[in-house]
Amino acid sequence: MLKTALQITKVQTLQDNSLKISAVTPELNHEAMSELFRLQGKECACILQASINDTKVVEALNTPKNDKSPSKRLRNALMVLWGQTRPDMSRDAFYELRMEEIISLIKEKLN
Repeated sequence: MLKTALQITKVQTLQDNSLKISAVTPELNHEAMSELFRLQGKECACILQASINDTKVVEALNTPKNDKSPSKRLRNALMVLWGQTRPDMSRDAFYELRMEEIISLIKEKLN
């Protein structure tokens, strides 16, 4: 089973009236990526939630520190923050905005 945040980027109606959904995830660890590739082409159950404010979902997205580099951990934390605070903004725009804020904070501390 795989639990992850995702952003639905496109929904299409196919000729048979089924839907084709395209989505983007935050950066995944190796185990999650392997699981996702294993599921490709298989019929899966899916539960979609408009935001990830549920504490259990956020906890499920967190992995031990040693599994990810600090930059991956920061990116994933920003993606959770995006889902909780600004799901109306595009994921990429939110990421760039918050990264610029973080960079500015660090630059202010430089001599």
